[in-house]
Amino acid sequence: MIRGCARWFVGLVLAVGPAAVSAQLSPASTTPAPEIASDDPLLVQVDQAIQINGQRYLVANSNSPWQIFHGILAYKKELMLRVGDQKMSAIEWVATHEPRFDGRPLLLATPHGAKFHPFTREYAFEGHPAQTLALLSESHLPPDFEFKLGDRKVTIADFLNNTLMEINDREEITWVLWALINYLKCDAQWTDQWGRPWSIEKLVQMQVNAPVVGAPCGGNHGLFVLARARDKYLKSGRELRGVWYQADYKIKQYIEIARSLQNADGTFSADFYRGPGYATDMKTRFNTTGHTLEFLAVGLPDQRLNEPWVRNAVHILSKELIDHRRVPVDPGPLYHSINALMNYRDRVRALKPAAPSLAETKPAAPGTVVLKPTTTAQAPAPPAPLVVSPQEAAPVPLPGSQAANASKVLSLLDPIPLPPPLEEEPVSAARPANR
Repeated sequence: MIRGCARWFVGLVLAVGPAAVSAQLSPASTTPAPEIASDDPLLVQVDQAIQINGQRYLVANSNSPWQIFHGILAYKKELMLRVGDQKMSAIEWVATHEPRFDGRPLLLATPHGAKFHPFTREYAFEGHPAQTLALLSESHLPPDFEFKLGDRKVTIADFLNNTLMEINDREEITWVLWALINYLKCDAQWTDQWGRPWSIEKLVQMQVNAPVVGAPCGGNHGLFVLARARDKYLKSGRELRGVWYQADYKIKQYIEIARSLQNADGTFSADFYRGPGYATDMKTRFNTTGHTLEFLAVGLPDQRLNEPWVRNAVHILSKELIDHRRVPVDPGPLYHSINALMNYRDRVRALKPAAPSLAETKPAAPGTVVLKPTTTAQAPAPPAPLVVSPQEAAPVPLPGSQAANASKVLSLLDPIPLPPPLEEEPVSAARPANR
């Protein structure tokens, strides 16, 4: 199921839903930037890009769940929504207000727990199976984090259990793996609602076998989740063997392809991994460089994060996010770009300070170095859109076995402690305004 990466804009005008919603982007000077404890000018610039673009508000009940959850991917519990004339944590709003969009509920009860509303039309609800849960999983909410659903409460564990039960090999599994790898053990195994066996390792193998060229957003989401899975596997103390070795090889292969196709100004190829490509249009640059850097920010080993070509990419992306802060931007590329910068910043800050320069060396002279991807498979033709009728989307009562479902999921969870639940933040709390 291939849905495009983004076509709606976030900026001075938010044209989403039944009517266009006007939103004023506050000047950066109205909110003091946080003090930045870093001697590296590149990280200072990255912080500025993150803070400035945090002043783009999304509007509850007007912007779509697809947009809001992309914002949550980037800013996590810090993302604030406009709710009437107030501001509120986006995650808390989803958890307590039972959002609806296009007349349909975002949260659905199922025989296996709960799920977020599936695809209806582009950029309304999720565009891929389990995409909404995957985007939310980057916030690492605890499995018992609750959402109001009618007169009941459902938890992250309920969403995970439903994902385990509904998984199938007819649809894309990238986002399913993304959601599960943030919670489940690397050796987790389960049986779906049809009695078929599954495991995290099987999903990793499917993602390794999936083509990169022609996949949504250049194939970067698949590479990103392979890096997430590989890193979790390595942190468990195991050696890379079998499918895990194949995943590591694929990650390293596409790191070098991205590097070989990088443009002289630091941007990545406008044609992703298919071949060289240069774009002057800002939206394309955010889409390609942002998505590619998002993969690299988690895929690269620590010792390569400060290589000149990587710093050049971080420099150009963060600079252009600052330069175009008042320009309407596609929310997908915008928030994936911010997520890339956040992941990069957090990893580099955990290392020894880098040399104090934005780009350690000047970009190479214009020229083309091409390393053709070994994967040349064409993307399969997308299936006919799966439109969920209001009747199909109607919530069903939670079964009495909800506790058993949660218990089964908890047995598969990674024992690594997760962050505590979100603390309630007063509406008047001073922080940059998000879109």
